[in-house]
Amino acid sequence: MEIAALEPAASRGGAEGSAAAAAESALPGVNRANASIAAKLRQAADILSAQAADPFRVRAYRNAAEAILAMPEELGLVAERGGRNAIEAIPGIGTSIASAIAEMLATGR
Repeated sequence: MEIAALEPAASRGGAEGSAAAAAESALPGVNRANASIAAKLRQAADILSAQAADPFRVRAYRNAAEAILAMPEELGLVAERGGRNAIEAIPGIGTSIASAIAEMLATGR
């Protein structure tokens, strides 16, 4: 799934925007940047699910979100040190989701 497909839902604000904000503020001890990316991945999973996408793909986005939330280090720092390969090395994150995350880190959306 390309990040551009997420943009319309994310830019509308409303329930999607407030859900991401709530996810960030409701996770004490979790890095805010990681929580923001995890919220976007969960949103992508919700969109894919609503589109009746492959359930394994939906689950992959949810698993990636959980993996990022569990990280003690900010994902941006990991990416700065090792690029997309370092993102792919995180258990639960594959090639296409790593690309989506790299774009989120580069563009902020």
